[in-house]
Amino acid sequence: MFYTLYGFGLALVPANVISRVLAGVSGFYLNGHWTFKRGLSWMRLRRFALFWAGATVLSTVLLKAVEFTGQREQWQGAYMLGGKIAVEVAVFFTAFWLARIWVFAPEKPAGENRPGSAENE
Repeated sequence: MFYTLYGFGLALVPANVISRVLAGVSGFYLNGHWTFKRGLSWMRLRRFALFWAGATVLSTVLLKAVEFTGQREQWQGAYMLGGKIAVEVAVFFTAFWLARIWVFAPEKPAGENRPGSAENE
């Protein structure tokens, strides 16, 4: 999606944000139901939105650096495609780790590990 939007002349920042929002919608659903098999909740949606926004900012900053360094390249389109792939692979590993340990972590039952609960006394 990014490369299509960018290739048709949309600036890098909106092209990246649009493509990552679309990927995020499907990613939240598929990770909740298939990858981590933990289901969806409002808490997970809030966590996902927060972490996905951070990953999008990181991805966009890195892509701007790629765009800046490749401005004089004869093959700028191929340079950006390679840069997008490299950036997203790097962001993927961090994002997967955060999704596993924070966004889709097993939810504790209400009252568990709270001050005054039976486990803490």
